[in-house]
Amino acid sequence: MYAGISAACVEVITPQMLAVMSVISVFLPSFFMEGTTKALFVPLSLAVGFAMIASYVLSNTLVPVLCGWMLHSQDKTVHHGQNKNKGFLSKLRRRYALILTSIFRMKWPIVLAYVVSTTALLFFLVPSLKTEIFPMGNPSSFQLRIAGPWNSHGDYREIYSKGAKCNY
Repeated sequence: MYAGISAACVEVITPQMLAVMSVISVFLPSFFMEGTTKALFVPLSLAVGFAMIASYVLSNTLVPVLCGWMLHSQDKTVHHGQNKNKGFLSKLRRRYALILTSIFRMKWPIVLAYVVSTTALLFFLVPSLKTEIFPMGNPSSFQLRIAGPWNSHGDYREIYSKGAKCNY
């Protein structure tokens, strides 16, 4: 049993590493940003990166060991795959297999339709995309919020605004 767990870990370790690297690579540009955007996105990038690396390490070390311990304690005489061709899930599995085989027969038309539709969408949508994350506003204007007493009405806003002081 432990040989099977080890073989399964060896089989999935490379695809897992590629998935982790691709997710982490998406967040790399945040380290080249400047100003407020860098302050916002770098902590997110670090959190996602460390979480992905921790998940990769645990899924290849601790989880297989725990799986081996839990499966070792089960009764080895019980076989769970005896009724493979009965029940709702087996019918669903057969129908799904038929649908997939028919889709795979039409692979190239589907790929061609996907490429054409994606190109058309990009052609029409890219010109309308904004390039700045935080566009520049009018720095000479500002908004002041004044809070009056809890039972004040809208008529008294002018009175409160005239008595407002700026505390820098």
